[in-house]
Amino acid sequence: MRPSSPVPAVLLALALAGCVSAGGLAVRATDRIAPGTYRTLFYSAYARNDLLTVVILDRDGDGWTIEPLGAPSDFRVSEGQSGEEALAAARPFFRLISGFNRVATREIRGPGDEMIGYELRPLYQPFVHGMEDVLDTSYRQRGDNTIAADIRVSPIMEMREFRRRH
Repeated sequence: MRPSSPVPAVLLALALAGCVSAGGLAVRATDRIAPGTYRTLFYSAYARNDLLTVVILDRDGDGWTIEPLGAPSDFRVSEGQSGEEALAAARPFFRLISGFNRVATREIRGPGDEMIGYELRPLYQPFVHGMEDVLDTSYRQRGDNTIAADIRVSPIMEMREFRRRH
């Protein structure tokens, strides 16, 4: 009998802890958005029902700029929104996606572990894609004061799509 790998258990433990190191920068589940103003990035690479849909709140005045990797046409920016305004704008943006259930909020931590922004991501009805959360996002420092946001479909979803096609 072949011994089982400890990797799935470790990944599950990290996910349940609500704090996952993402490319050197941490993201943590949270249920609130701190007061202040934000540069809000509405990211959707293609069209209605795009799984690559996320809203990033980049905190104003913290010395960091969060930029999604990809073409500028993949996102639109709204400046000077409060957290409440950004959250209110994200809900209809996510409702364009079939199976949208609710918004998950994750705090993005900078290189010094300070809060530099938030990620609002759609969670789906589990029966639509077989899982609630279909995204795999990571944040890395690029340059002196820029954070690159890499937004992808989770490897599990990619594998499912590959199997459907072949």
